[in-house]
Amino acid sequence: MTTIPTRALGAMLLAHQLILTQGSAAAPRRAEAPSGEAATAADREKSALETMCGTPPDPQADARDQGYMDLLGSTLLLGDDQRDKLKDYHDAQAQALGDARARLCERRPDPANLPGALDFRRAVLQSQLDAMNAVNPKLLDFYNSLNSAQKARFDAIRSRFGQAAR
Repeated sequence: MTTIPTRALGAMLLAHQLILTQGSAAAPRRAEAPSGEAATAADREKSALETMCGTPPDPQADARDQGYMDLLGSTLLLGDDQRDKLKDYHDAQAQALGDARARLCERRPDPANLPGALDFRRAVLQSQLDAMNAVNPKLLDFYNSLNSAQKARFDAIRSRFGQAAR
């Protein structure tokens, strides 16, 4: 049996739950303030917003994602209908990410003041919820199309990813 790297599966299957984590004040990244001191929450939020809105999407992401889907397809021995459901999931995930980025970057709240910081956090959480609501049905549709052996393999891969992410 071919094994799929846990990072590849994780990047594809769990990204919709982590789409905007880097934009969250709870993200574990420690930025440095210009003075060399530890960055404030506002500095981290502003940096995350600038990164998200100022960095164009990776032009190689589609090819990389297609490689992950092909690898997952061969690992799970997917049929054509299952591959179509996996593609539907991937397309919904890509759309949700694009929508979330557009909504957050359009408004560009100022996290330097309390109302702006609260607005930024609310917008990030709302984007995460919207993405999950859009993507989860497609993921469940794909998962429910798997037979019991495929589900067992899929769950084992997903479980290993969860352990590797800790």
